[in-house]
Amino acid sequence: FRYQAEATLPFCLYCALGQEIEAVVPEHLEDIAIELRSGWRFIQIKSRNPERGLWRLRDILADGGALRSLFRMHQQTLDVRATLELLLEGAPQPGDLIGHLCIQGDHRDTELVRAVAKTLQIDEHDATHFLDRVVLLGPPSPRPGIRDTNLCLIHEQNPSLDHPTVQQIHERLIEEIERAMRESTSDSTS
Repeated sequence: FRYQAEATLPFCLYCALGQEIEAVVPEHLEDIAIELRSGWRFIQIKSRNPERGLWRLRDILADGGALRSLFRMHQQTLDVRATLELLLEGAPQPGDLIGHLCIQGDHRDTELVRAVAKTLQIDEHDATHFLDRVVLLGPPSPRPGIRDTNLCLIHEQNPSLDHPTVQQIHERLIEEIERAMRESTSDSTS
Protein backbone atom coordinates (compact mmCIF):
# COMPACT_ATOMS: atom_id res chain seq x y z
CA PHE A 1 0.00 0.00 0.00
CA ARG A 2 2.95 2.36 0.49
CA TYR A 3 3.28 3.38 -3.16
CA GLN A 4 -0.47 3.89 -3.50
CA ALA A 5 -0.55 5.90 -0.28
CA GLU A 6 2.26 8.15 -1.52
CA ALA A 7 0.37 8.68 -4.80
CA THR A 8 -2.87 9.38 -2.89
CA LEU A 9 -1.45 11.95 -0.47
CA PRO A 10 -1.55 14.98 -2.83
CA PHE A 11 -5.24 14.37 -3.57
CA CYS A 12 -5.95 14.26 0.18
CA LEU A 13 -4.08 17.53 0.69
CA TYR A 14 -5.98 19.24 -2.12
CA CYS A 15 -9.24 17.96 -0.66
CA ALA A 16 -8.34 19.26 2.80
CA LEU A 17 -7.47 22.64 1.28
CA GLY A 18 -10.96 22.92 -0.17
CA GLN A 19 -9.94 22.82 -3.80
CA GLU A 20 -12.11 21.12 -6.42
CA ILE A 21 -11.77 17.73 -4.72
CA GLU A 22 -14.76 16.93 -2.51
CA ALA A 23 -13.64 13.48 -1.29
CA VAL A 24 -10.88 10.92 -1.70
CA VAL A 25 -11.90 7.29 -1.24
CA PRO A 26 -9.04 4.76 -1.26
CA GLU A 27 -9.46 1.09 -2.10
CA HIS A 28 -13.21 1.13 -2.58
CA LEU A 29 -14.29 1.16 -6.20
CA GLU A 30 -10.75 1.63 -7.50
CA ASP A 31 -7.36 2.21 -5.94
CA ILE A 32 -8.42 5.84 -5.60
CA ALA A 33 -11.87 7.29 -6.23
CA ILE A 34 -11.86 11.07 -6.27
CA GLU A 35 -15.13 12.96 -6.09
CA LEU A 36 -14.90 16.33 -7.79
CA ARG A 37 -17.52 19.04 -7.94
CA SER A 38 -17.83 18.19 -11.63
CA GLY A 39 -17.79 14.37 -11.50
CA TRP A 40 -15.48 11.53 -10.53
CA ARG A 41 -11.95 10.35 -11.23
CA PHE A 42 -11.32 6.63 -10.77
CA ILE A 43 -7.62 5.88 -10.67
CA GLN A 44 -6.01 2.48 -10.96
CA ILE A 45 -2.42 2.50 -9.66
CA LYS A 46 0.11 -0.13 -10.61
CA SER A 47 3.60 -0.22 -9.15
CA ARG A 48 6.42 -2.19 -10.67
CA ASN A 49 10.03 -2.98 -9.95
CA PRO A 50 12.32 -1.46 -12.62
CA GLU A 51 13.85 -4.81 -13.58
CA ARG A 52 10.48 -5.83 -15.07
CA GLY A 53 11.00 -3.28 -17.83
CA LEU A 54 8.77 -0.70 -19.44
CA TRP A 55 4.99 -1.06 -19.49
CA ARG A 56 3.26 -2.56 -22.52
CA LEU A 57 -0.39 -2.87 -23.42
CA ARG A 58 -0.28 -6.60 -22.75
CA ASP A 59 0.78 -5.89 -19.13
CA ILE A 60 -2.30 -3.78 -18.38
CA LEU A 61 -4.63 -6.14 -20.27
CA ALA A 62 -3.36 -9.29 -18.52
CA ASP A 63 -5.40 -11.02 -15.82
CA GLY A 64 -5.34 -8.63 -12.86
CA GLY A 65 -4.24 -5.83 -15.16
CA ALA A 66 -5.25 -2.20 -14.76
CA LEU A 67 -7.39 -2.03 -17.92
CA ARG A 68 -9.46 -5.00 -16.81
CA SER A 69 -10.20 -3.27 -13.52
CA LEU A 70 -11.03 -0.01 -15.26
CA PHE A 71 -13.33 -1.86 -17.66
CA ARG A 72 -15.30 -3.22 -14.70
CA MET A 73 -15.52 0.35 -13.38
CA HIS A 74 -16.62 1.55 -16.82
CA GLN A 75 -19.46 -0.96 -16.83
CA GLN A 76 -20.58 0.15 -13.34
CA THR A 77 -20.45 3.87 -14.12
CA LEU A 78 -21.89 4.23 -17.61
CA ASP A 79 -24.27 6.96 -16.42
CA VAL A 80 -21.71 8.76 -14.25
CA ARG A 81 -19.56 11.65 -15.39
CA ALA A 82 -16.14 10.14 -14.73
CA THR A 83 -12.68 9.59 -16.07
CA LEU A 84 -10.94 6.25 -15.77
CA GLU A 85 -7.25 6.79 -15.19
CA LEU A 86 -4.11 4.69 -15.03
CA LEU A 87 -1.13 5.69 -12.94
CA LEU A 88 1.76 3.40 -13.70
CA GLU A 89 5.05 3.40 -11.87
CA GLY A 90 7.48 3.64 -14.71
CA ALA A 91 7.28 4.59 -18.34
CA PRO A 92 5.38 3.00 -21.22
CA GLN A 93 7.37 1.18 -23.90
CA PRO A 94 7.96 3.58 -26.83
CA GLY A 95 6.15 2.42 -29.95
CA ASP A 96 3.83 0.09 -28.02
CA LEU A 97 0.07 0.50 -28.33
CA ILE A 98 -0.03 1.66 -24.70
CA GLY A 99 1.17 5.04 -25.96
CA HIS A 100 -2.27 5.71 -27.46
CA LEU A 101 -3.67 5.90 -23.92
CA CYS A 102 -1.53 8.91 -22.99
CA ILE A 103 -4.00 11.47 -24.33
CA GLN A 104 -7.64 11.17 -23.35
CA GLY A 105 -9.87 10.60 -26.34
CA ASP A 106 -6.98 9.62 -28.68
CA HIS A 107 -7.97 5.97 -28.79
CA ARG A 108 -9.18 5.61 -32.34
CA ASP A 109 -6.15 3.52 -33.27
CA THR A 110 -7.70 0.47 -34.90
CA GLU A 111 -5.02 -1.90 -33.61
CA LEU A 112 -5.52 -0.69 -30.02
CA VAL A 113 -9.30 -1.00 -30.24
CA ARG A 114 -9.03 -4.50 -31.72
CA ALA A 115 -6.56 -5.66 -29.05
CA VAL A 116 -8.75 -4.35 -26.22
CA ALA A 117 -11.95 -5.72 -27.77
CA LYS A 118 -10.42 -9.16 -28.29
CA THR A 119 -8.91 -9.40 -24.80
CA LEU A 120 -12.01 -8.11 -23.01
CA GLN A 121 -14.30 -10.10 -25.33
CA ILE A 122 -16.38 -7.11 -26.33
CA ASP A 123 -17.19 -5.60 -29.72
CA GLU A 124 -15.05 -2.82 -31.17
CA HIS A 125 -17.75 -0.19 -30.66
CA ASP A 126 -17.87 -0.96 -26.92
CA ALA A 127 -14.07 -1.00 -26.77
CA THR A 128 -13.94 2.44 -28.37
CA HIS A 129 -16.57 3.78 -25.95
CA PHE A 130 -14.57 2.38 -23.01
CA LEU A 131 -11.24 3.70 -24.28
CA ASP A 132 -12.72 7.17 -24.79
CA ARG A 133 -12.99 7.39 -20.98
CA VAL A 134 -9.48 6.10 -20.26
CA VAL A 135 -6.35 8.19 -19.86
CA LEU A 136 -2.85 7.07 -18.97
CA LEU A 137 -1.40 9.65 -16.61
CA GLY A 138 2.20 10.69 -17.10
CA PRO A 139 4.52 8.45 -15.16
CA PRO A 140 5.16 9.70 -11.65
CA SER A 141 8.70 10.17 -10.51
CA PRO A 142 10.41 7.20 -8.87
CA ARG A 143 9.23 6.31 -5.38
CA PRO A 144 11.71 8.62 -3.60
CA GLY A 145 10.69 11.45 -5.95
CA ILE A 146 7.02 11.07 -5.05
CA ARG A 147 7.96 11.28 -1.37
CA ASP A 148 10.01 14.42 -1.99
CA THR A 149 7.12 16.02 -3.89
CA ASN A 150 4.77 15.21 -1.02
CA LEU A 151 7.19 16.73 1.49
CA CYS A 152 7.29 19.91 -0.61
CA LEU A 153 3.49 20.05 -0.79
CA ILE A 154 3.25 19.76 2.99
CA HIS A 155 5.96 22.36 3.52
CA GLU A 156 4.22 24.80 1.16
CA GLN A 157 1.25 24.85 3.52
CA ASN A 158 3.42 26.14 6.36
CA PRO A 159 6.89 27.29 5.26
CA SER A 160 7.92 27.91 8.88
CA LEU A 161 7.97 24.17 9.62
CA ASP A 162 11.39 22.59 9.87
CA HIS A 163 12.29 19.52 7.81
CA PRO A 164 11.97 16.97 10.66
CA THR A 165 8.48 18.26 11.45
CA VAL A 166 7.45 18.06 7.78
CA GLN A 167 8.77 14.48 7.68
CA GLN A 168 6.78 13.57 10.80
CA ILE A 169 3.60 15.05 9.32
CA HIS A 170 4.24 13.16 6.09
CA GLU A 171 4.68 9.86 7.93
CA ARG A 172 1.51 10.36 9.95
CA LEU A 173 -0.48 11.20 6.80
CA ILE A 174 0.89 8.15 4.96
CA GLU A 175 0.10 5.94 7.95
CA GLU A 176 -3.48 7.23 7.98
CA ILE A 177 -3.92 6.71 4.24
CA GLU A 178 -2.48 3.18 4.50
CA ARG A 179 -4.79 2.44 7.43
CA ALA A 180 -7.79 3.65 5.43
CA MET A 181 -6.70 1.46 2.50
CA ARG A 182 -6.31 -1.61 4.70
CA GLU A 183 -9.71 -0.99 6.33
CA SER A 184 -11.38 -0.50 2.95
CA THR A 185 -9.80 -3.69 1.64
CA SER A 186 -10.81 -5.72 4.68
CA ASP A 187 -14.36 -4.29 4.52
CA SER A 188 -14.73 -5.30 0.88
CA THR A 189 -13.47 -8.85 1.49
CA SER A 190 -15.64 -9.57 4.54
